[in-house]
Amino acid sequence: MKPVTLIGAPTDVGASIRGASMGPEALRVADIAG
Repeated sequence: MKPVTLIGAPTDVGASIRGASMGPEALRVADIAG
């Protein structure tokens, strides 16, 4: 698997979908991405 880096860039993509803003943070909490 190739490593990936998550960046904390604010965006309104998925704004109408409940929980969409939690995606990157959920990956960090699960220790899937560093």
